[in-house]
Amino acid sequence: MSVAFGLRRNRLTLLAGVAALAVASPAWADATPDCNDGAGGGSTECGTNSTTGGATNATAVGNGTSATGNDSTAVGVNAVTAAQGGTAVGSNASADLFGTAIGTQTLAGLGSFAGGFQAAAQDPLSTALGTQSLATGGSTAVGAQATATGAFSNTLGGTSTGAGAVSAGTFSNAEGDFSFAGGTGAQALADSSVAIGGSSGLFGFPNAATVTGANGVAIGTGTIAGFNGTAVGPGANAGGFGAFAGGDSDASGTLAAALGSGANAAGAASIATGANASVTLTGAGGVANGASALVTGFAGVAIGASSVVAGQNGVGVGAGTQASGVNAGAFGNTAQATGANSLALGGGNNDLVNGPQGANASGANAIAIGTQANAAGDQSTATGAGANASGDSSTATGAGSSASGFASTANGNGASATDLGSAFGFQASAGHGGTAIGTGAQASDTATTVGIATTASGVGSSVFGALASATGEFTTSLGVLANASFDGSTALGYLATTTRDNQVVAGGAGSSFTVGDIVASTAAQSGPVSIATVDGSGTVGQTSFVLGSASGNAAVALGTSTANGDGAVGIGKGNVANGRGAVAIGDPNTATGVGAVAIGTDNTANGQGAVALGNLSSATGQSAIALGDSATAALASNIAIGQSTNAAAINSIALGNGAMTAPGTTPSGAPSLGTSVAIGNLASAGNEDAVAIGDQANASGFHSTAVGAESVASGTGAQAFGWQANASMQFATAGGHQAQATGVRSTAFGKSAVASNANASAFGNQAAASGTRSTAVGDLAVASAANSTALGAGATTAFAGSTAVGFNATTTRANQVVLGGTGSSVTVGDLTASTAAQTGPVSIVTADAGGTLGRSTINLTQLGALPGQVNTLFNLTEINRRDIRKANEGVAMALALDSPSVPAGANFAVSGGIGYYQNRTAATTAFSARVSDKAIISAGVGVGLNSGEVGARGGFQFAW
Repeated sequence: MSVAFGLRRNRLTLLAGVAALAVASPAWADATPDCNDGAGGGSTECGTNSTTGGATNATAVGNGTSATGNDSTAVGVNAVTAAQGGTAVGSNASADLFGTAIGTQTLAGLGSFAGGFQAAAQDPLSTALGTQSLATGGSTAVGAQATATGAFSNTLGGTSTGAGAVSAGTFSNAEGDFSFAGGTGAQALADSSVAIGGSSGLFGFPNAATVTGANGVAIGTGTIAGFNGTAVGPGANAGGFGAFAGGDSDASGTLAAALGSGANAAGAASIATGANASVTLTGAGGVANGASALVTGFAGVAIGASSVVAGQNGVGVGAGTQASGVNAGAFGNTAQATGANSLALGGGNNDLVNGPQGANASGANAIAIGTQANAAGDQSTATGAGANASGDSSTATGAGSSASGFASTANGNGASATDLGSAFGFQASAGHGGTAIGTGAQASDTATTVGIATTASGVGSSVFGALASATGEFTTSLGVLANASFDGSTALGYLATTTRDNQVVAGGAGSSFTVGDIVASTAAQSGPVSIATVDGSGTVGQTSFVLGSASGNAAVALGTSTANGDGAVGIGKGNVANGRGAVAIGDPNTATGVGAVAIGTDNTANGQGAVALGNLSSATGQSAIALGDSATAALASNIAIGQSTNAAAINSIALGNGAMTAPGTTPSGAPSLGTSVAIGNLASAGNEDAVAIGDQANASGFHSTAVGAESVASGTGAQAFGWQANASMQFATAGGHQAQATGVRSTAFGKSAVASNANASAFGNQAAASGTRSTAVGDLAVASAANSTALGAGATTAFAGSTAVGFNATTTRANQVVLGGTGSSVTVGDLTASTAAQTGPVSIVTADAGGTLGRSTINLTQLGALPGQVNTLFNLTEINRRDIRKANEGVAMALALDSPSVPAGANFAVSGGIGYYQNRTAATTAFSARVSDKAIISAGVGVGLNSGEVGARGGFQFAW
């Protein structure tokens, strides 16, 4: 038996010597708090009742500690680790296989790490860091009371219960699988949802960003997003499926979009942009664009501040417009279209005394074009500033014109007409069934007048010639200043004047009567001929006066014309006027029907009140009007004005060179019965209720609208506004030069904006939305993936469900939210005020290399103490380095120092040695002396050759 003991010069040198001597000395242990070797190789036990069992390389330090797994470490009162590689540091800390638990009452599972008071990383590969933090299922929880229980989830100060979920911020909550919640109290409650934005409330978290539906995105304080919804900006609420809300707006409708403070999109697939713009629940598919714009009707479109669209498929464009009728359209400031299928085109101010001054179409199928134009009658048309068409099927064309009776027509500035009357010319006026043509022409009931300042005030009277008049009943005046003032009389020629009833006067005083070719006229006679007698006053001895063929009371036929019917008039070569009050004037024309009028060359007016004026024009049907070269009004009440215009659809209007309205069909294939309107050069309205306004505008879709040169609306309910705008699919809307809306229910507004997929929306110059339900807002913004949103100039989203906000912002993965592009910075408007508004402990915001924001648990106080702690750490590190070098020198000294044996027959022995360990060397010398036959004493000294450390030993040996 041998015992070794020694002295130490310093702590590390002694430990090094003990380590060297332990090789030759047996281990011993007891229940004392001293450090002892464990039963397993390389194990250490320090503290009362500490144990390493039979584990190798284990360390147990502290009262009641237990480190029974190989390579395990337990430090602290009752610290426990029973598995290989486990580390438990702290009172009651516990660690599983390869787990690490640091802190009081911490718990670490397989390969997990737990740090902080009562921190728990229960499942394999989990990490919990912070007081009472909890992590399971390979997740990571950092921060006081942070909880990450979803598989492979992460949290920084919050709670993550969904698989792969991430939360950052005090009381943030990521419940859905693969969800993200960032900010104080942020709530990501559904799968793949994103909620970014902290609460501004002092108590609770009522204003934190919240996502309640899968794939939803909420960014900003107080934002709320539902399934597939996107809410961006403080107070934004995208509660509807696939909805988008930007700013303090509410998009509760399915696939709805709201942008602007107070904007509300409640209808399915609706869009509300602008402060307080609103689309109600009944306005599915509607668009409200402008401050306080309102849409309550299905598929309505309201563009402009305070514009209101209440009618189904209604359109209102301009500030203060109102379209309350079904399929109504109002264009221009304060324009109003309140009748079904009505159109109001023309803006005006909102006069405080007289109210809105825009065009007003209140009758069914009515059209009002021009400032203060008013079309109050059903199927009425008012064109021109202040024009008024108040009678059903009436037409008023020209500034200040008025058509106040049924089927009345007033064409010309200041022109007026009552029931069945027709007035053409500046301040022309026609009474019931009357016709007045010419500046200042006046025709009373059933009268006809043609010429400047003419007057036909007698019932059934007819006047032709400037300043001529017919004041007697059934009278006729033909010629400048001709006057037929007695019933049934006729005045023909300049200054011709009748002086009694049923008289015919040819020429005035000083006038002569000459037959151009008396020889030919005589040769053309047939049958018996007679010689008329003339008295001193010029009265011819015949009781009737007929030129051409006239039959009927007060009928007039001049030239080779025919007039059949009471009051009928045929003047010129080959004209035919058949019907009471019918008029055919020119070469040759046909007017068939009560009050029908055909004037010009080769014109045909067929129907009661039909009017055909010009060359080769045709008006077929009651109250049809065709004006111009080759104009055609093919059905009752149709109006065609301009060269080669064709109004072929029921109750349609074609205005402008080549304008055309064609009969359409309903979506079921049945013939349409609606009203179409084509206004402009080569404009075409080719389906029921189609409206085409502008040069070569084409509205071929059912209930479609094309406004602007070369605009095209070919889909059912499609709307195209602007030069070369194109809306080609069902309920598509395109606004702006070359805007393209080619997806079902798509919307494109802006120069060359493109929305090419179902429910896609593009707003801005060359903005492009090609993904299903995608949204691109801003110059050159591109949203090419389904359910993606690109907001800002050059913003790009090429991944499904992703959102890019800001100049050149670009997403790189699905369901990602990116704020700003490369080189962009994020600035708080008033950082001082923002800092002053903070309450409670504050933390540091962090960002990874990819720009993803996070929150560190380090506070400002801790950060302020960091420099001192770092300096202390550096000092301690340097001390440790010196101590390690000294310890290594002590190991080298221990390796070189031995006890020389004294051979038999000798009394003394001396030895020397050199030791090397970890780049440190030492030299030693030792001696032994025999003090008796069975007793030997020994001593030795060593010197470090690097730092000069000195060590010594002494001992004795006896045997028996």
